[in-house]
Formats: sequence, structure tokens, C-alpha cells
Amino acid sequence: MDALSFIGNAELCGAPLHENCTREEESDGSSTSGHTEDDSQTSGFYIGMGIGFAVGFWGVCSVLFCNRTWRHAYFQFVENMTNQVYVTVILKVKWFNAKLRS
Repeated sequence: MDALSFIGNAELCGAPLHENCTREEESDGSSTSGHTEDDSQTSGFYIGMGIGFAVGFWGVCSVLFCNRTWRHAYFQFVENMTNQVYVTVILKVKWFNAKLRS
């Protein structure tokens, strides 16, 4: 591809374009290792999200493990939802087959 293929993309630089990328990276405030301040904030967000998920997951699992009535109610709810989805799918398939035959 030639340089004319990239006209209108102001953020592009480097070969085959005439703009040099290294000048812009140094003026953006990035360090020599290539990490910016935004990288540390993003990694902190993902670490916090992972810790929050682990605490929430094990909190729910421990309640279900320790409290018998909640455990039975939860699994009864899951069983009812499974049955409802199964019946709905079977009815839709039968309706679709009847529609194709007519």
C-alpha cells in the first residue's frame, strides 16, 4: 500500500507515511519503558475488579454452603428456570415445525 491509502487518518505515523512516530511519543509524556500514567490506573482498575469478583463469588458460595434453606431455595429456583426454558423451547420448535408444514 502506498501513502495515499492512509489520507484522512491523522493519528497514523511511520512507514510508508512521512510523519515520524518517535517525536510524538516523547512529547506525550511516556517514559522510556513505554508505560504511561494511564497504564497504572488501568491495571489498578483490573486488579480491583478481580478482587471484587473473588470476594463476591466466594461470599455467595459460602452463604449457599452454610445456609441450608437458602441453598434449597436457590437450587429450586434454578430447577424451575431450567424447566421453564425447556418447555418454552419445545413449544417454539413445535410451532415452527407446524408453520413449515402449512
